[in-house]
Amino acid sequence: MNLDELVKRFKALASKNSLTKAEQKEARDLMRELKKAGVANGEISELSSGKWSPSTIKYYTPGIKPLHPNEWDSAVKLLNAMIASGLSLDHVETAVAISDQLQVAGVSLSQLVDLFFAPTHRPWRRQIYVTTTNSWSNIVYRRRIYQKPLA
Repeated sequence: MNLDELVKRFKALASKNSLTKAEQKEARDLMRELKKAGVANGEISELSSGKWSPSTIKYYTPGIKPLHPNEWDSAVKLLNAMIASGLSLDHVETAVAISDQLQVAGVSLSQLVDLFFAPTHRPWRRQIYVTTTNSWSNIVYRRRIYQKPLA
């Protein structure tokens, strides 16, 4: 499991009022995996919304050293950079939605960038519409995106 899947599953277990024995074991295993990924006891406690204290997590994860500390550090640095540049989670959500629409249409982000910076007269094969919504005014923007011909 990669880091985001670990966090999602751990948060899902932490949000339950009571856990079965199998779920408790899974939660402990997830704590160990998160610790191996470089997540500190306090951060794991925060992910659980305080369901497990840092001392409880330390008890469940004795002697585990981070195997991949850069993965968690990279995620934290990315989040800090996002906040510093004034981006909100709404912006990220919009970017993911656009990326999903492009993927469904078979257009990569690099092709989209090429389109915006390419000369205007090129033989294009088909047109694809990408729809985005401006959440402040609820206006739907439709823009034609052209895909390069398969050569």
